[in-house]
Amino acid sequence: RVADRVRHLRATFSADVYSARETVRLLLDGPARAVSVMVNGAPRYLVRGRLSTGAMHPALAMRNSDGDPNGI
Repeated sequence: RVADRVRHLRATFSADVYSARETVRLLLDGPARAVSVMVNGAPRYLVRGRLSTGAMHPALAMRNSDGDPNGI
């Protein structure tokens, strides 16, 4: 189930950009760094940051109307 949700993360985040940004902000412990890289001849970004494990506590997870954490 988690692997399926991770595969659909881009669509989930695109549906509500404001909530997606807030979710990522809560998950990171400090700033993230993006570095431009080429993948198969196409420009992409490699993003690195430190995950805040405290933010992954179930009581802190943002939930949608059916009770599932968004994007997880």
